[in-house]
Amino acid sequence: MPPKKKRFESRFPTARIKKIMQLDDDVGKVAASVPLIISRAVEMFLQKILSKADEYASSRQTRTITTQHIKHCIENEKECDFLKALVSRIPDINSGEAMANEEGKKRGRKRKASATGGQEKTANTLEVPVVRKRKRRKKF
Repeated sequence: MPPKKKRFESRFPTARIKKIMQLDDDVGKVAASVPLIISRAVEMFLQKILSKADEYASSRQTRTITTQHIKHCIENEKECDFLKALVSRIPDINSGEAMANEEGKKRGRKRKASATGGQEKTANTLEVPVVRKRKRRKKF
């Protein structure tokens, strides 16, 4: 009995990668293994950027990676020069903190508005119940 081939589980859709590759007129047929290799390369690239962003976020004593952390990594990594045009519109971390301090706003979640919208109920107001549609169950 011949040994089974080890199948690579890609995290990115290989059919979509193949379609993107074939948008270029110079690309003809694409072997089945090529989208898998591209998928793995994208995964490794993202892993590298996100690990650098995680290091930078933890150095700033935050638990959440934001777009500013990713921007910082892209600007400081030589390999990511081709992405600098994409992140040029994202505000810097220091300018974002300065703007928040000037406005005196607290960072955090907003409270939910009360059911009446902060107004007192009067006899003239009419409450309409919210009707939610149920999701249909699939029959097997």
